[in-house]
Amino acid sequence: MNWIAFNYLTTAILLLLPACVADDQLVPGKPLSVGSTAISNGGAFTLGFFSPTNSTSSSLYLGIWYNDISPLTVVWVANRETPVKDGHGGSSSAPSLTLSNTSDLVLADGDGRVLWTTNITIAASSPAVAVLMNTGNLVVRSPNGTTLWQSFHHPTDTYLPGMKIGINYRTRAGEHLLSWNGPGDPSPGSFSFGGDPDTFLQLFIWNQSRPYWRSAVWTGSPIPSQLMVNGSSLMYLSVVGADDEIYLSFGISDRAPRTRYVLTNSGKLQVLTWDGGASKWNKLGEVPSECERYGGYCHYSEAAPTCECLDGFEAMSTEEWSNGQFSRGCRRTEELRCGSGSDFLALQGMQLPDKFLRVRNKTLHECAAECAGNCSCNLSSEKRDATRCLVWIGELIDTQKVGGETLYLRFAGKRKQRNAVKIAVPVLVSMLIITCICLSWFCIFSGKKGSVKKHKKAQVQAVLTATALQLEEASTTHDHEFPFVNFDDIVTATNNFSKSFMIGQGGFGKVYKGIVQGGQEVAVKRLSRDSDQGIVEFRNEVTLIAKLQHRNLVRLLESGKDAVLDWPARFKIIKGVARGLVYLHHDSRLTIIHRDLKTSNVLLDSEMRPKIADFGMARIFGDNQQNANTRRVVGTYGYMAPEYEMEGIFSVKTDVYSFGVLLLEVISGLKISNIDRIMDFPNLIVYAWSLWMEGKAKDMVDLNITESCILDEALLCIHVGLLCVQENPDDRPLMSSVVSLLENGSTILPTPNQPAYFAPRNNGSANQRRENVFNSRNEMTLTVTIVPGCTCTQAVTVILLFLLSLPLCASDDRLAVGKTLSPGATLVSDGGAFAMGFFSPSNSSGLYLGIWYNNVPKLTVVWVADQLAPITDHPSSSKLTMANDSNLVLSDVAGRVLWRTNVTAEVNSSSAVAVLVNSGNLVLRLPDDTALWQTFEHPSDVFMAGMKLGIDYRTNSGMRIVFWKSAGDPSPGSFSFGVDPERPLQAKIWNGSRVHWRSSMWTGYMVDSNYQKGGKSAIYTAVVYTDDEIYASFTLSVGAPPMHYLMSYSGDLHLQSWSNVSSAWVTNARFPRRDCSLFGYCGAFGYCGNSTGGAGASVSMCHCLEGFEPASGDDWSRGDFSLGCRQKEAVRCGDGFAEFPDMKLPDGYTLVGNMNSDECAAACRRNCSCVAYAYANLSSSTRRDPTRCLMWGGELLDMEKVNESWGDFGETLYLRMAGAGRGTKTSAVKFALPIVLASILIPTCILICVPKFKEMIVKYDGKNNKKRALRVLSISDEFGKEIPAQDLDFPFVEYKETATATDNFSEASMIGKGGFGKVYKGVIGGREVAIKRLSSCSEQGVVEFRNEVLLIAKLQHRNLVRLVGCSIEGDEKLLIYEFMANKSLDAYLFRVARGLLYLHQDSRLTVIHRDLKASNILLDTEMNPKISDFGMARIFGDNQQNGITRRVVGTYGYMAPEYAMGGIFSMKSDVYSFGVLLLEIVSGSRISSTDFIEDFPNLSIYAWNLWNEGKAKNMIDPSIVASCLDEVMLCIHVGLLCVQENLNDRPLMSSVMFILENGSNSLPAPNRPAYFAQRDIKMEQPRDDTLNSNNTVTLTVMEGR
Repeated sequence: MNWIAFNYLTTAILLLLPACVADDQLVPGKPLSVGSTAISNGGAFTLGFFSPTNSTSSSLYLGIWYNDISPLTVVWVANRETPVKDGHGGSSSAPSLTLSNTSDLVLADGDGRVLWTTNITIAASSPAVAVLMNTGNLVVRSPNGTTLWQSFHHPTDTYLPGMKIGINYRTRAGEHLLSWNGPGDPSPGSFSFGGDPDTFLQLFIWNQSRPYWRSAVWTGSPIPSQLMVNGSSLMYLSVVGADDEIYLSFGISDRAPRTRYVLTNSGKLQVLTWDGGASKWNKLGEVPSECERYGGYCHYSEAAPTCECLDGFEAMSTEEWSNGQFSRGCRRTEELRCGSGSDFLALQGMQLPDKFLRVRNKTLHECAAECAGNCSCNLSSEKRDATRCLVWIGELIDTQKVGGETLYLRFAGKRKQRNAVKIAVPVLVSMLIITCICLSWFCIFSGKKGSVKKHKKAQVQAVLTATALQLEEASTTHDHEFPFVNFDDIVTATNNFSKSFMIGQGGFGKVYKGIVQGGQEVAVKRLSRDSDQGIVEFRNEVTLIAKLQHRNLVRLLESGKDAVLDWPARFKIIKGVARGLVYLHHDSRLTIIHRDLKTSNVLLDSEMRPKIADFGMARIFGDNQQNANTRRVVGTYGYMAPEYEMEGIFSVKTDVYSFGVLLLEVISGLKISNIDRIMDFPNLIVYAWSLWMEGKAKDMVDLNITESCILDEALLCIHVGLLCVQENPDDRPLMSSVVSLLENGSTILPTPNQPAYFAPRNNGSANQRRENVFNSRNEMTLTVTIVPGCTCTQAVTVILLFLLSLPLCASDDRLAVGKTLSPGATLVSDGGAFAMGFFSPSNSSGLYLGIWYNNVPKLTVVWVADQLAPITDHPSSSKLTMANDSNLVLSDVAGRVLWRTNVTAEVNSSSAVAVLVNSGNLVLRLPDDTALWQTFEHPSDVFMAGMKLGIDYRTNSGMRIVFWKSAGDPSPGSFSFGVDPERPLQAKIWNGSRVHWRSSMWTGYMVDSNYQKGGKSAIYTAVVYTDDEIYASFTLSVGAPPMHYLMSYSGDLHLQSWSNVSSAWVTNARFPRRDCSLFGYCGAFGYCGNSTGGAGASVSMCHCLEGFEPASGDDWSRGDFSLGCRQKEAVRCGDGFAEFPDMKLPDGYTLVGNMNSDECAAACRRNCSCVAYAYANLSSSTRRDPTRCLMWGGELLDMEKVNESWGDFGETLYLRMAGAGRGTKTSAVKFALPIVLASILIPTCILICVPKFKEMIVKYDGKNNKKRALRVLSISDEFGKEIPAQDLDFPFVEYKETATATDNFSEASMIGKGGFGKVYKGVIGGREVAIKRLSSCSEQGVVEFRNEVLLIAKLQHRNLVRLVGCSIEGDEKLLIYEFMANKSLDAYLFRVARGLLYLHQDSRLTVIHRDLKASNILLDTEMNPKISDFGMARIFGDNQQNGITRRVVGTYGYMAPEYAMGGIFSMKSDVYSFGVLLLEIVSGSRISSTDFIEDFPNLSIYAWNLWNEGKAKNMIDPSIVASCLDEVMLCIHVGLLCVQENLNDRPLMSSVMFILENGSNSLPAPNRPAYFAQRDIKMEQPRDDTLNSNNTVTLTVMEGR
């Protein structure tokens, strides 16, 4: 070969290369010439020179056209006005496009004349580059990526996806389309299209400078998507209003055909889509039609659209209109008169006229007033959901009746009056009826100024008895004691629930801050109509908070504030919450399990006192109930105890667990869900326990409190917290023990056991998804047995051979570069759950690469790689390798690639590794755990836990589960399952391209759960809705068997779980559930539901909606429902909507955004084409638009009556029905009805009023009695300001009722007598009560009466007697209590430490009883003690320690020495009385009895002396000495500690209660009790003259209440 010739040839080729362009870029020195082109990177568009096909000349233009479409379709032209003429302008060479050094694109002819240039004014620092994008946009950009110029900003006649048509607010300029002059002439034509530079809210087509067509005015709402002809792709139009511009753009969904708008030379704006099969452009639509041209009023009727005049107008020329000439328009039939002589007429469904004025920042009513006050204003329009007020002055031009907005047109005169006779008769009759009704109302409701209270009780009864709650008593709803607040007052306090007043939000709804009457700041919790919580939770919270009274439980009318918490504040909070739980679990009248205790449900008041709140999830236990079980697990992950989370079992120990978590959070400053500071530990609990076991517990103390923290207290709290979160509920302490430990400390606490750790459940309260990463260690056991005759050398050889063989096969969980997987070898996931390798299905000769369950005996394949290319040639020689480009490659013996991962990311050639995760997911990832590829994103026929099934909004695509073709053929079958890409709120099963089945619509739930058989495992289905995607996934509870969704060959979706009992897969659920659930099975307006068969069994079959009937009765009788149903009566636009609850919504909906429930209903009501609508609130599930308004037009297809099975979600469908909401009365009926009503109502009024007047007279005295009672209770005394009488909320009972109940206070009804007066037994309202009657000769009076009413009405405790009501009639004052069947404690002895602890420390009011004695302790039927007689009690302030009085009251023997001698009283005074009571209980002797105590002055001294001599058991009552000696001795010891002379030596009641419940081996020895002489004069005299008392003090002896 001639090498010199070869070199010349090579050089020539290289020199020729710069002269042509073969890529998508143009750079300086690289021109684009005639015959050469630039093609976009994706191959969609071409830039080059062309000559129009229909051109009469040989002109040449520079343009852009579709590269893959024939015939030539040009979308942009550069030199429209300066084409290159014949012979290229007579130049010596062809024209060319170059990129100059100034970064300008320059088109010049052969003589150098510039025909077109970009005229870039922005200087680039270095040479730019011109790039043809795959969108059709030619972009000039600098090296740093800055765009200097682009063809999308200079369009010609074509509008492409991604292009903007809009207006810049500052320059009032924007992009316009300009039509060609003719089909073969690209020069500018007379028509243009763009945004209105004056209003910015509408688009125009202009014919030169005259408007030719106008769009509707933009309302501010999103523009709905349009479905393409092929039904599988969408075109999205959007209006973007930015700070400096407003523009319209459009996009198309993935895999959609080419779509464009083009402005034709005839002035038509057409939307065209390419039909590849027919090789032509299809027209989807165009504007304007003949009637839509600019000017006039076009009405779209059932026939052809035509011009009409508005109401109150007439044609300017009837003759011209009859000839089809409408240009002169219409005129008013009557001239306008400014002032009261004109009114506004609402015109609905209108396209707004042109030439409007926009008045900004006006509300709906302000906009109407703006026009009404301006005599020049003819018309107004307001947008309800935005401040867009438009008014018109002068002529109204270019309107259409198209189902748009409402116009308010000013017209002359008021609305026409009807015939006077037609008006007069109904008016007169109506006035008579109204007068009658008012009179009846007066009769019924006058005298009842407590109507608010009546209204409250009616609502309480209606709401609180609406659903069943497991209450201790069946009829307690009438006992609720809380103030009812008018809704109007709440609206005012929260500024109509303004967003600026909102302070929080949860599953219940939103929380607002407000100020009610009296200036009190409150938190208002509003139940959302779309909340998952409802009447049950509302009833729970009202019932419990109304019943519970405790300083650490939140009250209705109370809120909290934020503050910085040091250690003393935190410790105070911890103890306060603990006391609150003790009250709920042990001391409340109702045993309450909160079930949702967490930090966000503990509110803090202004003094940092904790208040337990949110009782919506709480449950009430009976007295002897220990635990309960539920299938509805509610609460917050992390705070739920393991037995509750996994099995639904809850008890008081469930709350103890939650308290332990809260305690650890308060100390550490970490949330249970926060894993930032806990390193490698799965949660805060395990982290705390590990530190404790390592002796490093102090390391978890929050750094913010180290300076203020007392380390011993903090470590005690950590220890107690770990005891509370132990796995076994029996190991956890009771809250009473916790309170004592926190208040008194202990050095003998047990070591906490390891807490439970279980996988998180993604429930409704845990809105964030958590992914738990487990680091596990591979362990291998190698057992070598040395048999006789086998030498050590042989054994070592065996071991070495085994170890040497390991690298030769893939027996671990990963595959790296240079490591192959061959038939016979497998990868096994780290936890052993799944294996990957080669398999051959039954009845198949091919070999496939797949993943299957490793621990299930029956081969169950969950993923297949080479579904389309099984290995048939020498299958044993095939292999899977990791290639150097980080791709997994499956090849056969000949090296042919059968399957590969096709990873395109640029990575280090040897860094990636393929790992089989224990979830069954094969992940190709980098060392930093970045996933390059995973099987979960490429599934076959199984949907597994952790897999995502959804749609990516950016690409409008998602994955599908595809069925096998048959049992032995893994190749793709015809059925597939996935989320609907067109309507992603539902999932579908397709048979080919036809829908086979459709799921229910997503209603906004985050998580749904279902217990499997046996109740030991659960499956949790979650839906995630973000800006980029929506998808469903599911997880399994720990210990659950293998479980997955499997697509069958028949098109069914099965939820299967493995049964070890039957060694088979069990189907837990199947979709579709019923034969009639198949898509469209019941036809239009038909639905699938259940009916009762011949044998009484439930049968699934098709039904017609109410108001519909089968379209073909014969077909339905044969079981053919495909024709569906038809309406019995035609629907009219004004008809209302009927509700169809529990329906699977139909397919084919339109999603309308940014509408609440009322707006959604109104939008459908206004649109006559809207057949039905449905609404759901998604605010708890997404940060996107939280509203979900769905509307349907046309036929409703594929509905089902949901029977509350798991996986199906029924909703209420609102369907427009014939006659619904439509009046059908004739004029005769309209006249007759008022007359008939009058003839019925007038006699009724007379019958009602006569007895009611009598009743009013009777009740007048009752009203005065109540006023008198309030006056009595408002008498000032030494603590009169503590509780205003008007705040009380308990029944005032009429004196006549009490007299009747006691047989006029007969001796036979009397059951006791004391210092207050006599006590009677009676029955009021079917309830046994004890009535305490203040004697006129009693030395106790109004002060003691008021004391008892105020205190017992406010205190709620199971060991305090309950006040049922009171009555006052003249000098008669009566207290009505619950009846105690077992007399008082002086008859049956019992202990009451819990009640005193509540009074001293846990009640909202700190109460000193001052008269605690055996006769004031009553016993109910179950021997539960009730502290009574609060006439002598005193209330302390929060920080008050003691008080002093000159009026010593009480009972000798029970009074502490400092009180009896010095008038000083405190909590320790009641402790002394309790000690005396204890000694009485043990000895069976009264404090005043001297028969039993021999030579000692009183029982206390007697007991102390026996204790010192070691003979304490001698004082025990012989009737109990044999039952439990140790407990009795403990009671004696505690009693002696309580009666010590020095009040500082006496224990608190909290310590007393703990000792009595838990015992103690380290109690101190008691000091000698005081002995003081008995006072012998009346207590009312000054203390200076007092010696001994003869007991003006009360001693009440009763025989039974």
